[in-house]
Amino acid sequence: MLARVDAFIDRNLADPELTPAAIAAHHHISLRALHELFRGRERTVAATIRHRRLERCRADLTQPRLAHVPLHAIAMRHGFTSAAAFSRAFRASFAVTAQEVRHERALRPAPPVGAAGDESVRSLRSGAAP
Repeated sequence: MLARVDAFIDRNLADPELTPAAIAAHHHISLRALHELFRGRERTVAATIRHRRLERCRADLTQPRLAHVPLHAIAMRHGFTSAAAFSRAFRASFAVTAQEVRHERALRPAPPVGAAGDESVRSLRSGAAP
């Protein structure tokens, strides 16, 4: 069951309505049962969602082809509904700002064309979720 929940979370990170309650309802289990599944983990269900969203945002911020995409658009693409909340969560998690990550990446040479990350570029351009 935990593997199914993990896969569901990963597939739905872009949905701002992804909450522990929504996950439990989708899997026809109680919220309490969902939290029990996560008991042995480092993070709660909500913290897992937030962490995975932040990781995806950080990955996008390191993509040179996404340098033109505003920070708030990257955050929204991964399920954040508030630019301010995203900025606070990002800094709290990584001890740097999203802009600093993007700037640091801009100082490094770009990877060869066709390298990993092209899917993120295509989905942002098309407006589709990953």
